[in-house]
Amino acid sequence: ILQRENLAPSDLEHYGDDHEADVVVPTRLGVRARAFKASQRNRVESILVDRSALPEPTRLALAGTLRFLRLSSPPPDAPAPVRTIVDAFLGPFCCLFCQWILARARVLGLRRLDFAARDARLLQLACARLERDRPTPIDCRYLHVSRRALLLAASGEGRPEELAWIRRGFEQSTLASLAGKLDLPPDRLIDAWNTRLGARLADTGVRILSTKTDWEDFWALTQGPLAVEIREAIKRRSDSARSYLSTAGLNPDQSVSGFVDLGWFLTCQEAINRLLAGTQGSPAIQGLYLALQTNRRGPAEAGRAEALLPLPAPDLPAGSAGSALYARETLLEHIVGLADHPTVMGYHPHGIPLYATSRTDEARMHFTKVAPVLLDYVDLHGEAWSILAPDSAATREVIGSLIAS
Repeated sequence: ILQRENLAPSDLEHYGDDHEADVVVPTRLGVRARAFKASQRNRVESILVDRSALPEPTRLALAGTLRFLRLSSPPPDAPAPVRTIVDAFLGPFCCLFCQWILARARVLGLRRLDFAARDARLLQLACARLERDRPTPIDCRYLHVSRRALLLAASGEGRPEELAWIRRGFEQSTLASLAGKLDLPPDRLIDAWNTRLGARLADTGVRILSTKTDWEDFWALTQGPLAVEIREAIKRRSDSARSYLSTAGLNPDQSVSGFVDLGWFLTCQEAINRLLAGTQGSPAIQGLYLALQTNRRGPAEAGRAEALLPLPAPDLPAGSAGSALYARETLLEHIVGLADHPTVMGYHPHGIPLYATSRTDEARMHFTKVAPVLLDYVDLHGEAWSILAPDSAATREVIGSLIAS
């Protein structure tokens, strides 16, 4: 080139992505050299090439398409940490999971999907964006629900078996926390406890219930002196929750719609189906989840559900994708589960959602930073990821690799 164009080495500038061939050698010849690293595969593209279960031509084509789209568009105007988390994980994860959700919804004949607050807020936005230009788009709605808002409302007559959700193995239960779950003033439960057990076992609400006797005494209170108040709380919660579900367009006798969440136990799906028990007694919603734990609620209790990464029975291997996920559940919830509102605590009698009062500004701040960058990613890359949607095995492997990395 120097000879043909009659150039001095200093007149030429060379760009390339190989350190030896494109930087060391030109510099040795006196040519100005500049490394161009953007054309090298990024983490996500490398995952596709190195670990995907798809045939080699397919995975190379997808990695190449993603790279081409990435290099063809300017990066979004956003802080570097936000771009990094979206490009390296959140964008690929949401696109891939959403393409699977939408593909399964079409196979199941679902024309409506309800995405659970708060873990599925970004997923709802991504799915709605992917569907907006389709001739017959799936209706992607957002449902302001939570365990706190639904479980007491769906507890029937308040019998111990209907209130079993109160005791969770990974939580430490105090009288104060249990009173909150039962929608009772803490002092009311504490006074009833102290009256029953006397000064020797008096409680100020902070002692952790840990022994079999502790729980026997607690259940005795729920069925004895507090039974009427608990039933009243259930009725109050149930009426307001049904009012909200009706306002949201979920009715007992409608055709089945899909309920989307990350996972893990189907407790919210069971509660919604109890509250929406139709005249035929059939579930009003069926679930589409990222993952489901082994001790999830069964089909007879919660209705039909399927997951991309169901955890198998304890005596079977979980697989690399499942192992990666279940070691990182909480982290995943905090990254994927960004929302523009805090936890839903219940509903106004007219069906208006009520929220926790803490961390409102913090939740909204993180969401407003990430959501626009995520939607830019979906606009640019979303359709490219659809090639994996029909292949659940490949989707599982890629999502597992994304989570692990």
